[in-house]
Amino acid sequence: MKYPQTIPGKFWIILTILFGQISLFGQVCDCPNGNNPSGPIITAPSETPVVSCFEDLEDVINDVTPGNPYYVSAFDAEDFAFVHVCVLSMAPANNCVGTIMVLVDAQDSDGNCSDMGPFMLEVTINDMTPPEITCPPAVTIDCSESVDPNVNIDAGIATAIDNCSGDVTISYSDDTLSMNGCSTVIDRTWRAEDCGNSAECVQTITQTDQTPPDFTVPDDITIYVDVNCAYNADTMFTGDVLDESDDCDMSVEATFLDAVEPGLCSGSSTITRTWTAQDDCGNSNQQIQTISVLDNIPPVLTGCPVDATVECHLIPDVNTYDVNYTDNCDMTVIPVFGDEEIIPDPLNPDACVNEFLIQRTWTAIDNCNNVSSCVQVLRVVDTTAPEITCPSDVTIECDDDESSASQGMATATDNCTDPLVITIDEFDQITGVTCTNGYTITRTWTATDECDNASSCAQTILVEDTTIPTITLCPPSVVIECDQDTSAIAQGIVDAFDNCADPVSISWMNTVTAGACEHAYTIERVFTVADNCGNSTTCLQTIDVEDTTPPDPDCPADETVECDDIPVSITPDVTDNCDAGPAVLFDEVSLLDGCGNYTGTITRTWTFTDDCGNAATCVQVLQSKTTWTRPGVRPCPLMWL
Repeated sequence: MKYPQTIPGKFWIILTILFGQISLFGQVCDCPNGNNPSGPIITAPSETPVVSCFEDLEDVINDVTPGNPYYVSAFDAEDFAFVHVCVLSMAPANNCVGTIMVLVDAQDSDGNCSDMGPFMLEVTINDMTPPEITCPPAVTIDCSESVDPNVNIDAGIATAIDNCSGDVTISYSDDTLSMNGCSTVIDRTWRAEDCGNSAECVQTITQTDQTPPDFTVPDDITIYVDVNCAYNADTMFTGDVLDESDDCDMSVEATFLDAVEPGLCSGSSTITRTWTAQDDCGNSNQQIQTISVLDNIPPVLTGCPVDATVECHLIPDVNTYDVNYTDNCDMTVIPVFGDEEIIPDPLNPDACVNEFLIQRTWTAIDNCNNVSSCVQVLRVVDTTAPEITCPSDVTIECDDDESSASQGMATATDNCTDPLVITIDEFDQITGVTCTNGYTITRTWTATDECDNASSCAQTILVEDTTIPTITLCPPSVVIECDQDTSAIAQGIVDAFDNCADPVSISWMNTVTAGACEHAYTIERVFTVADNCGNSTTCLQTIDVEDTTPPDPDCPADETVECDDIPVSITPDVTDNCDAGPAVLFDEVSLLDGCGNYTGTITRTWTFTDDCGNAATCVQVLQSKTTWTRPGVRPCPLMWL
C-alpha cells in the first residue's frame, strides 16, 4: 500500500500491513469524509520516538510537555485548534527490540482527516528489561512422588511478569545431586524469557524418605514425692516405649527429653516428657507423655485481604486487617480504607434478611498520586441455628397440667435474628406407658430463625400416678349374732375415689380369729382400694360375731294324769340359732302323796345349753290324780314313803 509523502524532505514509504487488521491506540480516526484539504495539518516529531514497549507509544507522541522531541502535533487551521493524533499500527506482537513503522493520522471535530493522509512514523522499540521471575518455594517431597511440575502440583511452578505485554516463556532445567541413601537434592533452575531478556531463579527440591518411625507413648501418669520431697521418674515407674517400628530402619529406639514446670504447690510439678524416635534418614516422630508429680497471625498481607464467607455475627471489623502496600519508589505508602458498601448477593437472589454482601475497598496512594485499589467481598451468610434452651425435665402427677404453659416454654437466642422473631414450635410424643396414668411425654421444641436455620431440644415430662386413692367411707366395726350375714354386701363396702380419672378397684380379705366358743369369733376385714397404676390404700372393719341367743326348746305343757298313767319322760324338741345340737340336762322331782292318795306333782325340768353357754329351761308339771272305781278298791299301788 502506498501513501503520498507531503512532508518536505521525506520520501515515499511502502508499508506492508501484516495480519490483515489494524490495531488502534487512543481515538480512532474514522474519516468518513475522506482526506480533506481543510483537515488537520500533521507535524512530524523532531526525533525518532524511542519506547521500551510498543504500548507506550500513544503516551509518548501525545505528550505535550515542552521539549518532548517525540511529540507529533496536528493543527486544525479552520478551528484554530490542536487535535488528537491517532496512532494506527500493525506491529507484530513480539516487536520489542528494533525499529518498526507505524501509521499516524489526525481528525478534526467535523470528521475530516488530514489532507496529507496517514503517514509513516519510524519508532524504535528497545525493551532491555528482563522479566521478574518468582520461583516456587523449596519443597521436600517423598521419593515416590514425581518431580515433574506438570504431574505433581506440589513440586511448584515458577511465575513471571514483564514490563511489556508480550509473552514470557518459562522453562526449567534440573541439576540432580544424590546426597546419601535417604535424600536426593534437585537444583531446578527456572528461566523466564521475553524478547531476548531473561531472568533466572533456583528452586531446591529434596526427595527423601519422609515416613517417620512409629511407637506407642506410655500413658500419662501421676507419681508421688517421697518423705524427702524427691521423686523417681525413671521409666521403670513411669512407663517405657517398647514397640518402636520403622519402614526401613530396624534399629530405631525412642529417647526422651524432660521439661519440668513448677506446679501449683510446693513439691508438685509437671514433667512434659517428649519422646522422639528418629530413623536413619532423619525422619522423627515425637509424642508427649505428661507425668504429674503430685502435682499460634493473619498473614501480614501485601494487598487486599482475600474474599471470605462469614457468619452474620462474625463480620470482622475493618481495623482487624493489616493491609500493607509496598512501592518501587515510595517507602511511605499508607493503605487507606476507602469505603464499605452493602449490596445484594447475586449468587443468592433468595437470600434472607441476614445474608448479603459487604464490599470493602482499600486504596493506597503514593507521593506521585499513583492509585491502586483492591476490593474484598465478604459474603455474609446465616447458617447458624438458634441456640435453644429447653425447660428442665420434670416429673408430675397425672392430675397436674401437662401443657407447656404450666411445665415451661423453651427459649432461644440467635447469632443474628432478634429473639422476638425466632419461631419456636413444640411437638409431643408419648412413650413408655406403664399404666393408664403413667407415661412419658417427650416434648420436642424446635427454634427456627429468619433464615430457616433450626435447632431442637427435648424436654422429658414423666407423668406418674403415685397418689394413693382416698377412702371416703370405711364400713364401721359391728357386733352381730352368729346367725347374721357376715358378707361385705351385708356389713358394708368402702367408698373411695382417686386423684386421676380412672375408677378404682376394691377388694377385701378376711382374717378370722376364734373366740371363746365355736360360734363366737372376730373377723378383721381389710379392704384394699387400688388404682390402675398400683397405688393402693387399706382400711379395717372389725366384725365381732357372738352367740348370745339361748336355745329355743318346744316345751311340753303341764298335764293332769291318772296316777296309773304317768307318761314316760320325752326330751322336748329344741332349736338354736347357731348350735345344731344343744346339750340337754334332765331333772325330775316327784312330790306324790305318800299317804295312799297317790296324788301330788311330778316336776320335770329340761335344761338346754348351746356351745357358747346360752341356756334355756323347760319345766313340765304333771298333776297326778286318783279316780275311784268302787269303794274300797284302790286303783293305784300302795306307795311307801
